[in-house]
This record gives sequence, C-alpha cells and structure tokens, in this order.
Amino acid sequence: MLIATSENAENVMSMLGKESHIIVLDLETLDSKPLGLWDEPIVSFSMSLPPDSITVWDAPTFCFVTESTDEERKLLELLRNILWTNRNSILCGHNISYQYKYISQEMSWSNGYDLPKILKRGSLYGIDFDFLQKISVFDSMDEAFKHYDHSAHSRQWNGEKQRILRCEHLEEDFRIVRPQWLPKLGPRVRDYYHKYLATKKLQLLRMISLYNACDTLVESIITKIFLHSLDGCNGTSKIISPLNKCIHIPQDFNLESNSTWVRLNNAKLFKMKN
Repeated sequence: MLIATSENAENVMSMLGKESHIIVLDLETLDSKPLGLWDEPIVSFSMSLPPDSITVWDAPTFCFVTESTDEERKLLELLRNILWTNRNSILCGHNISYQYKYISQEMSWSNGYDLPKILKRGSLYGIDFDFLQKISVFDSMDEAFKHYDHSAHSRQWNGEKQRILRCEHLEEDFRIVRPQWLPKLGPRVRDYYHKYLATKKLQLLRMISLYNACDTLVESIITKIFLHSLDGCNGTSKIISPLNKCIHIPQDFNLESNSTWVRLNNAKLFKMKN
C-alpha cells in the first residue's frame, strides 16, 4: 500500500492516531455507474484535517492507495483503526452519510455513498464498522438541501428548483477552482486502476491519489464554509449562501495556491511500512 501526503510521511500515522475535531473523508472505488457495478473494491481513501480557525484554509491531507485489489482488507483495517481512534470526531464529506436524500415529502432517491460502502466492503472481511452508525456525520449534500440559499442558483430539476446539489455545484457557487491539469476522474478511476494493474506505471496510481486528495481538500473548504455560515457569524441569518458571504470567507479559492495542495503535488508516493 502506498501513501501520498502533504505532511512528513514519517509523522502521518502519529497525526491520524490523535483524535481530531473534524475529519473529511472521501473514497475511490472501482464502482461504475455506466457498467452498473456497485459492489466493487475500495482502492483508496483520503482524509483532510481542517483546523478550526476560519482564517486558515489549508488542511493536512493524506491519501492511502492500494497496489492491488488484494490489499483492500489492509486498506479497510487501516481505515477502521483511524476512524475508531477518532470516533468522537465529526466525520465530514459530500454524500457521505446513511441518510436518504429527499427530493420532496413523497420521494427519496438514495442514501449516501461513502459510509454505506465502507460498511458493506468491511462485512466481506469480517471487519466491524458498526460503530460508524453512531459517529457524528456532517454531510454537505444534506446540509445544502436543508440550509442552502437555493434562490442563489438557477439550477432546475424536473421543472422545480434543484435542491440536491453535487459537489461541483458548490465548487462553482463558491468559486473553488481545482488544478486545471488534474483530470476529474470520477467513474474513470476504474480505467486508470486497471491500466495501472496492466502496466505498473506508478503515475496512474499517483493521479488517482491526487484526485482523491483533491476531493477531500475541496470538501474541507466546503465544510468550513458551511459550518461557519450555520454558526451565524456577525449576526448573519444562518443560511448558506454564495451571494451573502461572511467577511471571513474569501471571494474565491484557487487550489494551485493552497499550500497543502502545493505540498501534495510536490510529494512522491511512499511505500507504507508494515
């Protein structure tokens, strides 16, 4: 198993072994919506640890990636150890929760992705993740549905105002700009991973890890914006709005100038010690 990190590689496990207030989590898997595949292995997970300070937008970020699907058990055991240590923290992400995403009083379409996926894959190896069902979760998709200023965007769904927002919608609204050269892999993770298995070109794994780490870094920014907005800073209305930002929230975020991202981009993949 390999690791990409914005921090000193030797200090990663000690940092993750201490309880953090907020952990932002994102997975990459071999699932494929176009192929109808939803029971495929998890091949990487990334975590960002955003600081409490609203004026600091860097967040130490790590990504663990398997060198083959045979390492999925090892990956999940590592993930369980980290999450168990941090079981009193708030676990954050976009579409991460067990909650169903409500379109209306009569309709719901699915529950979140990351935590149900972890529970399902862990059960294949007898790894107990049941404690995750009691952990505090902050899902920015759920929070946007309930607390976003939906009048601030023009998106429609079935002729009505769209309230289920994808992460890229929030990035667009809050002007969070990812590195232009980094492909937004999404379902292409499966292709990249299979190409790596066939060629053993480490650059393919590195792209997966950077993409995964970029997701948690972006989601850490979104999480901090949401939490700060819901706090009602300076008497604001506790509505999350890209049009009425608190003075503490920058007008835009360019990840290329984010020091965490700079360190990640300059780092190599390291082999984890057993």
